[in-house]
Amino acid sequence: VKIDYLINRWKQLLHKRGAAQGDLVAIAILNVNVWHVSALFACAEMGLRVLLLDAPAHKDRLPYTKIARLRPAGIEPARFCIDDGSGRTLYDGLHQKMITQYSDEILTPKDASDQPNQNIDTDVSPDTPFLVSSTSGTTKFSRKIEFTQQEVYEMSERNIDIFRFKKESTVLHTKNMHHASAMITDLIPSLMVSDRHYSMTLADRNDWHPRNVMEINRFIVKHRVTHMIVPNRDVLKWLLSMNVRYLYTVNMNMSGFTMGREFVEMAEKHNIRFIQHYGS
Repeated sequence: VKIDYLINRWKQLLHKRGAAQGDLVAIAILNVNVWHVSALFACAEMGLRVLLLDAPAHKDRLPYTKIARLRPAGIEPARFCIDDGSGRTLYDGLHQKMITQYSDEILTPKDASDQPNQNIDTDVSPDTPFLVSSTSGTTKFSRKIEFTQQEVYEMSERNIDIFRFKKESTVLHTKNMHHASAMITDLIPSLMVSDRHYSMTLADRNDWHPRNVMEINRFIVKHRVTHMIVPNRDVLKWLLSMNVRYLYTVNMNMSGFTMGREFVEMAEKHNIRFIQHYGS
């Protein structure tokens, strides 16, 4: 299925449901698949703002998720939430409860599939607000922040070289966009230049992975993956527990902690190049 075909389907659906430029749309599709990516670009082409979802790990944290915090702060709920049901049972159903409670209307790939493949003409300027996120809350109370389409484009373009994406790169997309870094350091830069893309979601915790470590490593080797995000050091050690040495150097995008000598040794042993950012 071509991405532009699905983009048109999403745009038809959003237009039919009354979406207007500036409306807030939460993308809750967890896997970085064609529906996930096409929804992102449909929102961009229509001048909609995209909310990066996080998920509540416990019911007491539900009011503190990004999508929940917009409403109590007197800002707004998500006008739409785009969801395929893949997170329905996540966190004992809390993910589904979150998007249901804090979204006005939920749209699905099935809804989009029922739309005609017609293009919606839109006029969106570079300074149109696009990406909605928040500060981490580590130094002061977490605050809403927004990036314009031009800011997202320029950061993504810069990250092509920083994260070593090339035309011949093979990219394994492992993280959805509930963190801004997944979009700006991985998804959009690689789509700008790289020809081959695969999707296999990696969870933040080893005991949540739907696939076993042998299956994931076989996939990386078979498809000659050269770029991927690894969420944290625990998942990294789980991934490398098979003691594999990759035939092709794998560029691993990681963030959030300091990398010491241990990671130099891992890089040499497993044929990995770590690219570290945010909190390094």
